[in-house]
Amino acid sequence: MKITASGQISLPADVRQRWEVKRVRLIDLGDHVEVHPLPDHVVASTVGAFSPKRKHRSKSDRKRK
Repeated sequence: MKITASGQISLPADVRQRWEVKRVRLIDLGDHVEVHPLPDHVVASTVGAFSPKRKHRSKSDRKRK
């Protein structure tokens, strides 16, 4: 992989097609860099990611209703 004079790199076409994304995140780990795909719609991809996954309501939840 080459780096252009302006600092750009190109990801191989098969990687871009497999990830199906147009943006990536580079993480500098000192002696190497990791490339991670970023979803095209970051907000939409996180909807519900932090919702509680409880099956049973607690006693305090039952008292509220």
